[in-house]
This record gives sequence, structure tokens and C-alpha cells, in this order.
Amino acid sequence: NPLYFHSVINDISERKQLQDALKESERRYRDILEHASEAVFTTDILGFFTFVNPIMIKRSGYPEAELLGKHFSSLVHESWQERVITFYQTQFAERISETVLSFPLHDFQGEEIWVEQTTNLIMDGPKITGFIGITRDITQRKTIEAERERLIAELDAFSHTVAHDLKNPLSVLQFSSNMLETMFDDMSDELRKNALVRIQMSVRKMSDIIDALLLLASVRKQDHISAQPLNMKEILIETQDRLKIQITESNANISISDNLPKALGYAPWVEEIWVNYISNAMKYGGTPPQIEIGADALDDDSI
Repeated sequence: NPLYFHSVINDISERKQLQDALKESERRYRDILEHASEAVFTTDILGFFTFVNPIMIKRSGYPEAELLGKHFSSLVHESWQERVITFYQTQFAERISETVLSFPLHDFQGEEIWVEQTTNLIMDGPKITGFIGITRDITQRKTIEAERERLIAELDAFSHTVAHDLKNPLSVLQFSSNMLETMFDDMSDELRKNALVRIQMSVRKMSDIIDALLLLASVRKQDHISAQPLNMKEILIETQDRLKIQITESNANISISDNLPKALGYAPWVEEIWVNYISNAMKYGGTPPQIEIGADALDDDSI
């Protein structure tokens, strides 16, 4: 029978305190993630979700059970999947501690959501064990940026329209004023009067063009642009007058039918269409250009 026992007692109070502190730290860390104001998630090194906070669940529209274990790229818009996957493969391969990337997601209903995602590597010593991401919804910002780009494009097109439409009457104005300046003493009273009339007509035409362009610029703010019956022959005569110098220089022959159909529209805009049509016809209609303007009624009652 044993006469005595030999035992060793180790004080593990410090280890227990460290374990408890670690558990408490993890609990607090998880509590912070759970109550974060932004969508937060973690994945393993392959990109499969291991944690998603309530905001992430709400934003994606997927149930938590369905998100966990799902690959993050399945939420990325199809047109961006390859770029996004390559981006995070590079972060992993080059051990980049933090990255920021903007890209579109799609939620459970298929709606597009633009996010800006900050992604950090999760490290265990020198070993990468996963990723932690914070995504911010920037859909509204992207919408504003897209609207800004559209407005810039419209402004660019508008500036080209202004330059093109004002060029013709300005040419007439310059030509007539130069004639008066350099040849005034040699001109008959009739020629002087004609030059002044052309100047007045050019000024009036520029004013009409500016009014039409201002209306065009404001059309998006208006519910309705009133269409009026058009005298197409009269509009074409106005167009020829605006293009008088180009017609003379190109020696163009323009014939206009007397049987043009009735139409409804806004006369200044229709005139701009004819200016563009006839200008192009003079450029590409041969030497000298032969331009015929008319209309034919087809069997289906279209013109």
C-alpha cells in the first residue's frame, strides 16, 4: 500500500486570466462588428464568407445562413467579377495589408448597388488566414457622378451646336461688313443697301438661333413644346439665305419642290435640320452640287 502521494501544483491563474481576457476581447470585437454602421464581413483565404454583420445581411437581402459559406464574388456584378477577383488575388499574393476598391454588387432582388470596399488581410503571425471587409454604399454618389458626366457630354454637344449654327450668319455678317469697309466708295447705293440688309438679316438670324438654342437647353425643364403648322417652303428659303455664301462658293444648284407636305413642328429646330442636311449635301453632292428637295407619298401613307 502506498505510504504517501507526491503531487505538483502549478499556478495557472495568469493563463486563465489571459484566456478570459482573450475571450472577452473577441466578444467585444464581435459586438463591435455586429453593431457597426457599415456592412462588415470576414472570409477565409479562398473568399468564402465566415462572418457577416446585420448591415451586410440587410444590404445584400440574403438570409445570414445563405450568406455564410457563400463566395464573395457571387454578390459582385457579373461584368465586374473577373476584375474584382483578380484585384483581391493580387492583394493576397503581394500581401498588401489594406486595399480600397469601388465596384457594383447585386442584391437578392438583382438590384445594382455600388460600394466602396476597404479590405484588410487577417494575419496570424506571418500567416494570412482570411480577409475582413467594410463596404460603404456609394450608389447615390455614383448616380450623381453619372449625371454629371451626362451633363458634361450634353454641354459639349451643345457648344458644338452653337458654334456650327452661328458660323453661317457670322460669315455673312463678316463678308458684308468687309465689303462695306473696303469697297464703300466704289459700291453703288443699291449694293450698299444690299450689304446692310444682309447684315441686318444675319443679326436677326443669329438672334433667332440663340433663342432656339436657349429653348433647346431648357427643354428638359418643360413638360411640352408646342408644335405648330410649318411652311416648309418658307423655312427652306430661310435656310438658303443662311447658307448663301457656301452656296455661292460651291456653285450649288438647289431646286425646291412646290408640293411639300404639311407638317407640325417647331420651325427654328426644323430649320437647323435643313441647314445640316443642305450643308452636307453641298460637301458630298458632287462638283458642283446638284440638290433636289421634294417629297413622295408612299403606299402606306408615309412621306
